[in-house]
Amino acid sequence: MTCLFRLIRLGFVWTGLIAVSAQAQVPLEVELRTNGESSLASLRTIRSLVLPAVVRVLDDRGKTMLLGLAVSEDGYVLTKASEAPEGRRLRLAWADGQQGMARVVQMDHDLDLLLLKGDRDGVMPLAWQPSAKMQQGEWVVALTQSKEVPLQTRLGCLSAKRRAIPGHGAAMGISMEDTHAGDGVRITEVASESPAESAGLQPNDLLLAMDGEPVLNMRMIQKSVAQFKPGRVVQLSVKRGADERQCRLRLASKSKVVSNWDGEDFANGGVSLRTDGFADVLQHQVPLNPSDMGGPLLNLDGQPVGLNIARVDRVTTFALPMEAFWSQVQQWMVLDRKSK
Repeated sequence: MTCLFRLIRLGFVWTGLIAVSAQAQVPLEVELRTNGESSLASLRTIRSLVLPAVVRVLDDRGKTMLLGLAVSEDGYVLTKASEAPEGRRLRLAWADGQQGMARVVQMDHDLDLLLLKGDRDGVMPLAWQPSAKMQQGEWVVALTQSKEVPLQTRLGCLSAKRRAIPGHGAAMGISMEDTHAGDGVRITEVASESPAESAGLQPNDLLLAMDGEPVLNMRMIQKSVAQFKPGRVVQLSVKRGADERQCRLRLASKSKVVSNWDGEDFANGGVSLRTDGFADVLQHQVPLNPSDMGGPLLNLDGQPVGLNIARVDRVTTFALPMEAFWSQVQQWMVLDRKSK
């Protein structure tokens, strides 16, 4: 009887385990997942709180290039520098539908930050919250753009420890060879999704000059590019067949270009031109796009703790912690007001 009782009890245990196992394999309904409809509904309060301070940075065709964050009542806006549209005056689109021009106040290449001054008063800026005590795994919120919803909240968590990201230089995304005739450098290959491809360069093009300086050999190009940070725009003189033309090329992080060239599908939606060379970052995995950079990284109280600065790959975004820039930004605003 004792053995029989043990076998019966063991049978019940196994039946229970099988039932639990089968139940555990049922997938969570889509709307209940991290960025499902039900989960995002809980972030509506945060969205309504943050939205008036978020702007879109537009190019001359009205396309949104980046997000920006209003950081003062008198219209100062902070955004990412290395992918901002060129020009001293840029257009901003505010959350209430109004648009207006903005003046460039300060561009910091080390931080990759651009401070703009919009013709706007009565803005309600958000109160920055220190991020020093935030831990890996802590929930964070960011804003993303889509055709369906212009600015939607997305949820994720800090996915790594706070740290510096070393820089590996800039690149155009071309292979070259010397002509040995002193009349330029011949392009032999153009990397896919590279600055060179975006600028319209092609194999067999002859690179004659960079920023007005004649190109005599590959070493000159390599030395010049090595001195620049990703995001720097260079002016190129290019000869194709009998035709000579000018083009502008915005350099990207060398690590980004090399990864693309090696055939790694790490982007899947695109990555930022500059993805490294930051003294301090908060790494998170909120699903964002490169054009969402410049927007705020928020805690669950809707307080900004950093500024999204680089979309690195499918699951990685870097944000600058507010401690890395806020005191400096305040000084820029003080100086600019005094100069008026």
